[in-house]
Amino acid sequence: MGITIHYSGKAKSLEAVDNLIDTLKYFAEQRSWEHWLVDEKLKGRFHPSWGYGYGYIPKREDMQKDGIEFFPEMVSRDCNGYFRLFDTKYTGEVRRSMRKGRNPTFFIDTTRKGICLNIHPRCETLEFSFDLKTIELANYYTVKGSAGIFGSNGFFCKTQFAGFETHRTVCA
Repeated sequence: MGITIHYSGKAKSLEAVDNLIDTLKYFAEQRSWEHWLVDEKLKGRFHPSWGYGYGYIPKREDMQKDGIEFFPEMVSRDCNGYFRLFDTKYTGEVRRSMRKGRNPTFFIDTTRKGICLNIHPRCETLEFSFDLKTIELANYYTVKGSAGIFGSNGFFCKTQFAGFETHRTVCA
């Protein structure tokens, strides 16, 4: 069984973002943790992680239990039209687009600012980076050789191989 901490949120202000970054930088330096700052301008087509499709036709009970939706206009040779949408700020627009048989299109023009921490060699990187327009935690990334900016609602950090003390430190 894996141990993963999922987190998301929004800062109260830009000053709060700066204070968090400064505090975590100080914390990392005191403990000799590898860390780096994030400060990047992002502009372009945005592909949020908005849900996932099903390669099979789900049972009616599973559709109700798991919130699976059927979008008849999305049915094609390669797609059966069944999807589960994540509950994010993009869900409404994704649903509207898919009802019309289109994949949703989003654009962003923002700056992402934050800090990344490697607190243990067997723990994933802990990241706190914010979209400075919305001051929400922003898991935005680009993929080499791919067009656009990708992102998901929140972050996660797997701690299962780093031990209990590391897990507790990440939670704190």
